[in-house]
Amino acid sequence: MNRIFAVTLVGLMATAAVAAAQGTAKKAEATKPATPVAMKAQPAPVTLTGEVEDLYCYMNHKPFGPDHAACIKAGLPVAFVAANGSVYVVTDKDKSPVNATVADFAGRKVTITGTVSERGGIKAIELMTIANATS
Repeated sequence: MNRIFAVTLVGLMATAAVAAAQGTAKKAEATKPATPVAMKAQPAPVTLTGEVEDLYCYMNHKPFGPDHAACIKAGLPVAFVAANGSVYVVTDKDKSPVNATVADFAGRKVTITGTVSERGGIKAIELMTIANATS
């Protein structure tokens, strides 16, 4: 009987030791700093030459010319038509309208710099700078 008691006691102690070791490992893992999640690389800024337009008139009327400044000032969405024909919705990094910034450039050949994104076939450029084109 003493022998059965001793074997049972040793078995319980071994089980307790294994459980304690697992608990310590889990605690150490929980306090370990999290592995940093890979951040999506920010796209590099691009510089494009073209013309600022309001998107409504670009899609439905005569698309080019300075007359569209009034539409942009009225709050219609802003488009940038690059020299190669690509059309971009112009956005601002601060999630605020770009209309006041770009309205006076409507209908002129301009150069803009910003980061480009695309989703569902729609291109956007997050405006960094805009200026009259030099050529």
